[in-house]
Amino acid sequence: MNIWNEICRDVHKERTLNGSEKEYQRTIVAIFRYLLGWSRERVEEQYKVRVGSSVNHVFPDLVFFIQEEPVFVVELKKPNHIQSANEVEQLISYMKLLSVRIGLYVGEHIELFYMDPLVTKEPECIVQIKFEEDSALGGTFVDLFSRDKFSLDDLALFCKIQEEKRGERRRLEDYIGDLISDADGFLKELLKENLCAKGYSDSCVDEVLEGVNICMKKTKANVNPSVMMKEDYVLHRESSVRDRTKYSLNGEGRLGKGRLALAIVKLFVKKNPNLTYDDIKRRVPLYIETCANIERTKVDSADKSKDRRWFEEELDLMVSADGVKFAFTTQIGKFNVGEIIKFGEEQGFDIQEV
Repeated sequence: MNIWNEICRDVHKERTLNGSEKEYQRTIVAIFRYLLGWSRERVEEQYKVRVGSSVNHVFPDLVFFIQEEPVFVVELKKPNHIQSANEVEQLISYMKLLSVRIGLYVGEHIELFYMDPLVTKEPECIVQIKFEEDSALGGTFVDLFSRDKFSLDDLALFCKIQEEKRGERRRLEDYIGDLISDADGFLKELLKENLCAKGYSDSCVDEVLEGVNICMKKTKANVNPSVMMKEDYVLHRESSVRDRTKYSLNGEGRLGKGRLALAIVKLFVKKNPNLTYDDIKRRVPLYIETCANIERTKVDSADKSKDRRWFEEELDLMVSADGVKFAFTTQIGKFNVGEIIKFGEEQGFDIQEV
């Protein structure tokens, strides 16, 4: 952490002095050479790169080499600069021209860009690091870019983990958005489970809930994205109609949401007989769990609905290529059925409302 804090102090000094971009570049080069240990490696400033077969050239601010091969490129701006889209596009173009997986934007903050050679898409900003002392991300940056620890494989792994976290964040935000947009259906499902577990009959619960509308709203217009949202739950006595939409799968059946979701997953498993349990778990967007884990959980669980959380009838269970028997969640409603329908359509399945 001492090295990162020293980097922050150097950058803050440059910000106070408000010198030229060239002076800032000298500071950043010194940081990499002497604080991060690149003094014995080739580091090119304003490196000349030919564009295609033309006589035109571009000049990235910094290019770092190991054994005469470029490993990452840096786009530099002054620390009191405000980034523009053109500068990001410029860095991405340098990465492509040099065929490097890693790019750094270093200005008012650091941005790490990554290009996966196995995926045909544009390089993406994986993480932004502010110049703040004692920053955990700053410490990680030092670990990843110190010459004695530098590894493209480690950097690629870090970037992929960050991408997975961002994807999880997006999925969660979409999921929460669906919950808010369909609070009535989602919360009634939970309320019905709770009431039935207390001994009330399905028909009685359905009849009473017909006259209840449940709304969900955010307590604040702008919520810090790093903090879990807190919701208000407001109940109004008024008439409402339960969503009883039915679906067909590949032209057959009249399935409710739960049975449709199960049928999609079972068909996917059938059409992909070589997938292991872990493969299936990664690809199916909603919950699956091994029968062994489900049984272990039931032993210690105080959940009164634990016997209704999964499709556990023998005909509903599935087995992966590596012999793992597993079940699919029963927790399907308007709030998440769209996710499994989209998954099914991506597999080429025909799913229609009937």
